[in-house]
Amino acid sequence: MKDEFQIHNLFRESPERFFREDPHLRRAALQPFSYVSPLINTLEFLEPGILMITGGRQVGKTTCLKQFIAKLLNEGRVRPDHISFMTGELIRDDAELRREIVSELEGKNGWQVIVVDEISYVKDWDKAVKFLADAGSLESTTLILSGSDSAILREAMKRFAGRRGRSAQVDFVFHPLGFAETVTLKAPELSGLVAACKDSDYPIDSPDYQNHLPQLETLFDEYLLHGGYLTAIADMLRGGRIEAATFRTYAEWLRGDILKHNKQEKYLLEVLRGMMKTYASQVSWVSLAKELSIEHHKTVSDYVAILEDMHAVIIQEALAEHTLSAAPKKAKKLYFEDPFIFHAVETMLGNMNAENTPALVETVAVAHFFRKYGKTYYIKGAKGEVDIAYLQDGTFFPVEIKWTTQIRPEELKQVMLYNNSLILGRQRAPGRLGHVQYSPLIRYLLDECSRRAARSANFNLSA
Repeated sequence: MKDEFQIHNLFRESPERFFREDPHLRRAALQPFSYVSPLINTLEFLEPGILMITGGRQVGKTTCLKQFIAKLLNEGRVRPDHISFMTGELIRDDAELRREIVSELEGKNGWQVIVVDEISYVKDWDKAVKFLADAGSLESTTLILSGSDSAILREAMKRFAGRRGRSAQVDFVFHPLGFAETVTLKAPELSGLVAACKDSDYPIDSPDYQNHLPQLETLFDEYLLHGGYLTAIADMLRGGRIEAATFRTYAEWLRGDILKHNKQEKYLLEVLRGMMKTYASQVSWVSLAKELSIEHHKTVSDYVAILEDMHAVIIQEALAEHTLSAAPKKAKKLYFEDPFIFHAVETMLGNMNAENTPALVETVAVAHFFRKYGKTYYIKGAKGEVDIAYLQDGTFFPVEIKWTTQIRPEELKQVMLYNNSLILGRQRAPGRLGHVQYSPLIRYLLDECSRRAARSANFNLSA
C-alpha cells in the first residue's frame, strides 16, 4: 500500500487509533452534532460485489465510508488487515490501481473490504476493475467505489454486467440531508415527533405538533439557508451564519470538476448567471444561450448536463401526459439540488438576491420529490403550470407549491383539472380547495414525501 494511504488506514495499527486520529472521523467528532448516515447499515455492503456510491461534493460520502469501516471494526465482522481504504486522487491510472488492489488481496483468505474513494480521478479505472473481476480476483471481496460524477461512473459500470455480485442493489446515491433528517439532527428532542409523522397519518392538530410548530417553522427557515450540507449546518449552529470558507470550498470543487471535463470556467460562470436569472422558470437551451456570450445552445446544454451529473442541478422537463414521459420540445426548468448550492452559487457570482424565499421553497420541494421518486416533471397545460409531477403505479400525480399567505384561485386553474392533485403551502391547517387536497408543506416534508398527509376540513381560499 502506498505510504500516502496510511493516514486513512490507521486501523492497521489499532482500531483505537483509527477512531481517534482518522482525519474524517476526527472532523466529524468536532462538529456540534453527531451524525451517522443510515447508509452504513446497508446489508449489501456486507456481501461480495462491486458497489458504487455517487453523490455531490461535500455531502459526506467519505466520512460515511469511514464510519462504515468503524462499524465493521466495532462489530468484529472483519479483521483490520482485511480492510483497505484508497483515495483515487493519488492513483495515476488503471495499471497502478490494479497493482494496489492485487497487493491488498495477496496472501489473504476470506472476506475483504476495499474502498476506493473518488475513483473517477483514476484514468481508465474501469479497465482495472473489469480485469480483476474477469480473473475471479474479487469473488470474496466487497469493492466499494465512490465518486461525484454519476455520468462517468454510470457509463463505466455498463461494462461490468454480470460481474457486480449477487446483491439486488449495487448502486447508491448519497444526497444532502432532507428536512426531516435535519430536524432530528439539530433538535433531537423532536425525534419522536418526526418518527410519528413518518410512521402514520400523524394528526396535524395534535397538541404535540402544534406546540412544536413554531420551532419547526424556524428550523425550516434555517433549512432554506444551509440545506442538507453538514458543514453549513455546523457553521449555523456555531455562529448563526454560513462561513465564507464553506461557500468558497464548494465553489472551488465546482470549478475543479468543470475543468476536469476540459470545460472553461468563464462559460461555467455564464451558465450559472443565466440559471440564476431564469431560476425555476421555463427556459429552453436556445433562449438561455441568447442571454449569454456562448454562441451555441448545445454548449449551454452540455454545461448544465455536467452540473446535473455532478449532483448540483436538477433538470425538470415538462411532462407529456399521454406518454408519461418528458416532452422533448418543451422548455425545461432548472433547480439546484439543495438550498446551500443556491447560496454558494450566489456568493460565487457576487449577486445576493434579497428576496428568494419562494424559489428556495420550490427548490426544497422539487429536491425532496426528486429523491423519493428518482425523476420528476412539471406540467405545462392550457390553463397554466403545475410545479411538480411524479410518476407512481402507472399514473402521474400533480403537486403545486404555494408559499404565500393568500392563495388565489386564478393561479390554480391547471392543478384543479386533476382529481389526484395536491397543493403544498405555507398555511398551518390542512384542508381542501374544492376537490383538491391541501397540506402544509412543513408537515408533508416531515415524512420525506413518503405518504399523503392527513386530510381535514375545508380550506378558506382567502385565508
